[in-house]
Amino acid sequence: MMNARKKVLLLTPPYSIAESLGKLGIFGGRLPAIGLLYLAAAVRPLCHVRMIDGTCSGCSNQDILHSIGQDAPDIVGISAVTPAITRAQALAAEIKRSFPRILVVLGGPHLTTVPEETMRRTPAIDVGVIGEGERTLREIVAAYDGTTESLRGVAGLILRPSPGGAPALTPPRSLIDDIDELGLPAYDLIAGCGTIMPAPFKTRRLPAIHAITSRGCAHRCGYCNTNLFNKRLRFHSADYVLELVRLLMNAGYREIAFEDDNFTAHRGRLTEICARLIAGRLDISWSVNARIDCVDGETLGLMKRAGCWYISYGIESGSQETLDRVGKKITLDEIRRKVELTRAAGIEAKGFFIVGFPWETERMVRQTVDFALSLPLSDVNIFPLTPFPGTELYAQAKSCGDFSDDWSRMDLQQIVYVPPGLSARLLRSQINRLLLGFYLRPTTVAHYLRRAFGAREVILRLAKEFVKR
Repeated sequence: MMNARKKVLLLTPPYSIAESLGKLGIFGGRLPAIGLLYLAAAVRPLCHVRMIDGTCSGCSNQDILHSIGQDAPDIVGISAVTPAITRAQALAAEIKRSFPRILVVLGGPHLTTVPEETMRRTPAIDVGVIGEGERTLREIVAAYDGTTESLRGVAGLILRPSPGGAPALTPPRSLIDDIDELGLPAYDLIAGCGTIMPAPFKTRRLPAIHAITSRGCAHRCGYCNTNLFNKRLRFHSADYVLELVRLLMNAGYREIAFEDDNFTAHRGRLTEICARLIAGRLDISWSVNARIDCVDGETLGLMKRAGCWYISYGIESGSQETLDRVGKKITLDEIRRKVELTRAAGIEAKGFFIVGFPWETERMVRQTVDFALSLPLSDVNIFPLTPFPGTELYAQAKSCGDFSDDWSRMDLQQIVYVPPGLSARLLRSQINRLLLGFYLRPTTVAHYLRRAFGAREVILRLAKEFVKR
């Protein structure tokens, strides 16, 4: 029976985009996992909690094992998305081998979408958390007595009751209706996360940090697993958002990247947040992710006046057929008009694109590249389709085309799926055509030079990071 105050270590496995992109990985930045900050805030009234963010700390599995040996936590909680899941599996195995008495808990979008399969493939995990983790982890900490049997009354879990035993599901946990009740994330624990470096071309001022002000997505795009993890869209109130902004400003941050799936989804809330930022004369720069169909000239102008300078749009395709089939519910004409409105408002616009959907032909792939090159975007990124487990496209990919169902390769960089009639070579050549065609054209180079002049501190930091590598 555990009577002393428990110790909990929350971590993400060592994983960095630099491993796949080398020196160019610095363009992706390094920021702490916000999910861990919310989990830490939720449980620290009940226990001693520490964080190790392997995604931005530069630590190795051995470093983490050394830290565990020194601190001797009772519970280790690992959070992982699909691109990092195999690293989480390997780390869990090393932890369990070295410290068999520690309760190893895994959570995150990947386990939530395929819990039984993840537990089957990850024998070192004692407990999996399905869905939102704050309430669940609090109850784990309160109930755990050294055995997984003590957790059978905790909702939202998949348990491994004994070595080699079949995983057992506890009753599902309902979503948190009022996410304001979670309180502010534990940003004070960032000091233990390592060196923070936001994505340089998405950053104008330093220090910069990121935040999330909503959960879930109201849309059901077939390639995305967000709606499987957070099945209903919920918002932090404008009061909460302003309190969060002031907290971060008081900590010295001058820019915030709001990483909501769609910061503009609730027009009334967006308007109130912008109006209060303007009225309060808060000197903060910010960027958001948004949907094309959730902005117009009026909202873009208001966002600009409130400090927004950069919007990332999930455009995805230049083929109307593909947009319709994945459920985007937007048209090519609307995309062009909204990107033009964004730039006219004085806001930089980035477009994300995907090629290689199961039904796509070479003509459709080329349409996407041509359309992206024709738009007045500030930045672009393009990915080969990765059919994540649990999504609609995962089932389609397994039934047609060439699909490597290997979690270790699902990093959004490698080509794991090739539609019938296409080739990996074609997909890669079209991806390169967009990236080289966009970033090497004179207008883009000139625009980047102007942006660099206005963000000299960021560019200097980037140059130092590049030299270090």
